[in-house]
Amino acid sequence: MGGRKYYVAKGVFQSTNTGLVKPVKNGKIYYIKKGVLQSGFSGKIVYNKHTYKIVNDVMTKKVK
Repeated sequence: MGGRKYYVAKGVFQSTNTGLVKPVKNGKIYYIKKGVLQSGFSGKIVYNKHTYKIVNDVMTKKVK
């Protein structure tokens, strides 16, 4: 799996999941694409018809 981090929900590998996830650990919301954490990603994404600003893979604010 290399150095990439994958999203697992309730013990199930979410290989196709794309969107924002909030692990219980630190409360931050991360951007994942096809189950892979997009570490270092910065920009804007549209998720559930809302736009979010992402900096280094962490959601910083909801734009609209």
